[in-house]
Amino acid sequence: TGNTMLDLYNAEEIREGKYIGIASAKSKSYDQGYQCLHLGYGVDKEVQAPTILTKSGIPCTLIGKVADIVANDLGKSISCVPTPEVMGITLNSILEMEQGFICTNVQETDLAGHAQNAARYVEVLKQADTGLAKILPHLTENDILIVQADHGNDPNIGHSKHTRECVPLLIYRKGLEGVQIGIRKTMSDMGASCCDYFNVEAPQNGESFIELIGGKN
Repeated sequence: TGNTMLDLYNAEEIREGKYIGIASAKSKSYDQGYQCLHLGYGVDKEVQAPTILTKSGIPCTLIGKVADIVANDLGKSISCVPTPEVMGITLNSILEMEQGFICTNVQETDLAGHAQNAARYVEVLKQADTGLAKILPHLTENDILIVQADHGNDPNIGHSKHTRECVPLLIYRKGLEGVQIGIRKTMSDMGASCCDYFNVEAPQNGESFIELIGGKN
């Protein structure tokens, strides 16, 4: 059972004349029902927002790739990749959850960037935008929507690696006028703000900006 060494040999690729490796999709590995387990690199889940929130009784749902790479032992984690499915599950989770924290990861923009496929990138952005348009009408004054990226991935840069640029941080809260929260030093500020909003222990890293966007729950 499973794929063979010959399958792996046949999946060898050389890119840009200097990178050699195995194209996982061509290796038939995905046809065997294998699952990926992200082992991490020594991150202490006890100081991360999902664990802190759920231990304090706040429901926590992780959707998309984040469900595979962030510990959420006491919450709900839903792994999926297609953007319409990711956004649909997010909307359903919002409708079902009376109060809580939802973190959704749209992975296909990252994949399009790695593939250097700008047309696909645009398509995925439109799918995410359509999903957001369906979510917004269901948000109240007590809800906060944050849209952000964790790193750059320019689909026209000419290589398949991550790129370094300022990434967007968009915040929506019904009734909130435009405010300036400045350039944040770390993505961890989002986790710190979420914990601050729910009046629970602060995570290990990050600085809350919750008071700049309407205050706590």
